[in-house]
This record gives sequence, structure tokens and C-alpha cells, in this order.
Amino acid sequence: KPPRRRAAFVAHADRMSVLTAVLLARDVRLVESFWVYPQEDLMTFFRSVATDLREETPIFLVGFTASPPARDTFQAASLYRGRLHWFDHHPWPPEDLVALKEAVGEDAVHIVPGGESSLATVIAERTRRSRFSDKLVELATGRFTQHDFERWGRVWWHRVGEIARRRGDRRADIDPLLAGRPSDLAKEASR
Repeated sequence: KPPRRRAAFVAHADRMSVLTAVLLARDVRLVESFWVYPQEDLMTFFRSVATDLREETPIFLVGFTASPPARDTFQAASLYRGRLHWFDHHPWPPEDLVALKEAVGEDAVHIVPGGESSLATVIAERTRRSRFSDKLVELATGRFTQHDFERWGRVWWHRVGEIARRRGDRRADIDPLLAGRPSDLAKEASR
């Protein structure tokens, strides 16, 4: 199980990875920071941002592959062994998957290739269930009711897309989703 300490979340710069990381953050509950980066900036995160985190801070990566050169990615990831958890859905070459498991530990690798996102993997491992988390899953999978979509879902679907376009720390942008009060989101959306 993921540790229950203030954690850092890093989402790939796409809407589904951001929503998946938000769901994971709602499960962990203690969010220190929430970053969004495109694939090409993963090493930038490892070399600069991650070095500023406290040594006990867990790091959750969502939606990233091992960027070329993969060897450099595994070497950087190994520095965070014991606190780095990697969630992904892309097909990985078997040798890269083995190298990642050796670098960060087998229990920290949550890669199920073939899906459109890492959402199913996070849902399968998440322990905290709430009506609002279920609403976020419905929003992400397109099963939202027309009523909820009109009340607040359309606004947040658009905002999550905007969040995914901007790299860097996005913690303030996702705070309302972490709080999880649909009534507050509906009031804000109506404005």
C-alpha cells in the first residue's frame, strides 16, 4: 500500500493522467505538491524538483514511460527507491520493465499496458472510496450524468485540460478537486 505521508504527485501532461493523479492524491490525502510535466521534462523533474523534496516524501508518477535514453531514467529513478511509485499504461519493452523494477522495487511499479490511461490501475489499488471520487471517475470515463455535467463537470473537464497544458506546480489549481464538495464546484461553475 502507498505510504500515508505528505506526498508529491507528478502527472503526465494529459487530461486523463491529471485526473488519475487527482484520484490517487485523494486516496493518499496528504498532498505536498502536484506537478504536471510533458514526457520530455521527466528528467528535469528528477534532476531539479525531486532533489528539493524531503527524503521521506513519497513520489507518485502517473502516465510516464522511460524517456529516451531509458537507462538515464532508470538511474535517476533509482535515487528515489523506496519512495517512488510509478503508474503507467503504455506498452513497455520487457527489458525496460525489468530495469524499472530493479531500480525502484517491484512493489513500486504499477504498470498495466494496453489501457487509455492508468485510471483502472489506480482504482484497483485505491482504498478510500467516496461519492466524489466516484464522480471524478465518471467524469473521466464519460459516464457522467447530464445533470452533473451541466452543474460542474463541463467546467472541470475544461479546467483539467487547461491544467494539463501548463507545466509546473498545479497544486492550487486542483485544490477544489481534492476537497471534494460537488456543491462548492457547482456554485463556482455557475459563476
